[in-house]
Amino acid sequence: MNFPATIRAGDTVAWTLAATTDTLGNQISSPSWDVTYYLRMNTASEGATVTSTDDGSGGWTFTIAAATTANFNAGAWYFQAVATDGSSTITLSSGSFQVLPTLSYSGTPGAFDGRSQAEQDLEAVTAAIR
Repeated sequence: MNFPATIRAGDTVAWTLAATTDTLGNQISSPSWDVTYYLRMNTASEGATVTSTDDGSGGWTFTIAAATTANFNAGAWYFQAVATDGSSTITLSSGSFQVLPTLSYSGTPGAFDGRSQAEQDLEAVTAAIR
């Protein structure tokens, strides 16, 4: 399983990454290599670092605790997976993912609009035109 396309804030998230090779065909695998995922969003002080554990078959396992994702703001996030063997550093993958807001609450629930900001804006513009 690769890095998930969506994460729900407040959920525990886990995935695996298989061993791979670099551009010269050299093996990149555990335990010789460690992989770290760096997660960021376009908000100051928003990010997380996820370190690997050896999955026993040359790949890696990653877990983000629910307590960590509970602090993720909903929206577009970006990741970079970086492998290092102590002397070399290689980006294995990078991309984006969506963080969805949590729907859990305590006490009386407040209003929740699950539409995207674009959908909300389109409705507001349509209403203004009318």
